[in-house]
Amino acid sequence: MNIFNEIQTLADPNIVEINRMLPHSSHRVTFPNIKTSLNGRWLFEYADTLEQGTECFWEKDISDLHFTSIQVPSNIELCGFGQPHYVNTMYPWDGIDQITPGQLPSNNPVGSYVKEFHINTDADRTIISFEGVQSAFALWANKKFVGYSEGSFTTAEFDLSGYVTKGKNTIAVRTYKYCSGSWLEDQDYWRLFGIFRDVNIYQLPTVHLQDMTVKTALNSDYTNANITVAYQISPGQNPVVTGRLINKKGDVVGTAMGQDNLMHIKIANPDLWSAEIPNLYKMVLTIAVDSQTMEVIEENV
Repeated sequence: MNIFNEIQTLADPNIVEINRMLPHSSHRVTFPNIKTSLNGRWLFEYADTLEQGTECFWEKDISDLHFTSIQVPSNIELCGFGQPHYVNTMYPWDGIDQITPGQLPSNNPVGSYVKEFHINTDADRTIISFEGVQSAFALWANKKFVGYSEGSFTTAEFDLSGYVTKGKNTIAVRTYKYCSGSWLEDQDYWRLFGIFRDVNIYQLPTVHLQDMTVKTALNSDYTNANITVAYQISPGQNPVVTGRLINKKGDVVGTAMGQDNLMHIKIANPDLWSAEIPNLYKMVLTIAVDSQTMEVIEENV
């Protein structure tokens, strides 16, 4: 049973996402190794219209799908499917379809993707991240609907916990060239679609730094700096958060401990950043519970 109404959702300007996670900082986790890339060859089917695509393909076993394959990431048209289309000050459907804002053109190709992957370790949460998909897409995992997203050049993430298990799993993605949001994406560029940026699986530990903001404030004569880190930890957790600031020589020049989701690291006579001399420090945050390291984050500041 398809609980996701593709046509209705695509044409509704009030729906820009279903079950998509809130955006957060793109900080770099160096421990544990939680990222698995899903880039590579995916099973693929191109159709000129939604009606011509395989119905409910996400419910079928891979052995029953008569799909070709495509490289991810890539633009569908540049892999030999459909036609690249360039327009500047007009919509691609102008002069073809008499439609009003929010309505979809009659020529709305779709691309259907299927990927099988393995999860080798247990994790509290499993997240899938799409760094760029044009112009809208729907996601299924192990034949169950997960979510929907518009916003071609913004990362879209979904929580797969409860949909996937340790061992073999299958995800299915259907991309749509146009949606109601395409009326807002009319710019001087080539009209292409598909999964055109990286796709990754993240397995998050129970204690996880979800979001962070770093501000570097200098005093009036630039002789002292105060680095303020505001962060959010996964709900229900209260770990010990410590920070170190390391200069380009590898020396630790400042340390601090977080409290109430804030941390302040103060240093004297900092190496200043400029376009001509782009000095950077490495900030290392360690998240620990009962003296056991749960996560390490490194950021250049």
